[in-house]
This record gives sequence, structure tokens and C-alpha cells, in this order.
Amino acid sequence: MPTVNKKSGQAVWVGWLLVMLGVALLIVGLVSFFLAAPPCAINACPSIFSGYYAVYWIEIFAGLVMIALGIGLVLQARRIQRSLAAQHSTSATSSSPSPSMSPI
Repeated sequence: MPTVNKKSGQAVWVGWLLVMLGVALLIVGLVSFFLAAPPCAINACPSIFSGYYAVYWIEIFAGLVMIALGIGLVLQARRIQRSLAAQHSTSATSSSPSPSMSPI
């Protein structure tokens, strides 16, 4: 019976949660970025990097960071699970040798 590492299983779920929250923040930031554009006079729109848009950039960057952290956490947890499974399979075969009969 293979061993299951509970913490790496939880890390996978936390990683997917971070990815989903990051995607949600990214979508909210992009949608509000385009919907909340100020009405501009001819050639008088504020710069996209001005303080008016600062709230939306923070949401976008936070979403990107959460997506990257979530993907990294999922990949690392799966790597740990694979190494534990490989370690368990090699220890199970090497620690219990089959009995052998020697002819007399």
C-alpha cells in the first residue's frame, strides 16, 4: 500500500486555490481597468501609469503573483509526491527479499 503524504496533498489544493484566486483578481483588474476609464477630452486623458489607474494595476499584479505562486506550489507538491512514491516502491522491494531455498 503506497504511503500518502497529507501535507503535499494539502499543498496541491492550496496551490490550485491560489491559481483560482489569482485568475479572479486578474480578471477583475482587467475588466475594471477597461470599464472604469475616465471620460477624456481631446488629448487630455491621464497617463495609463498615473495614480488614477493604480488600483487596477495592483489587482493585476497581485493576480499574476498569485497565479505564479500557485503553479509553483502545485509543481513542487507533485514533485514531492512522486519522490515519496518512488522511495516507497524501492524500499518495499529491497527491504523484503523473497526467501530462497538452497538444494542440499
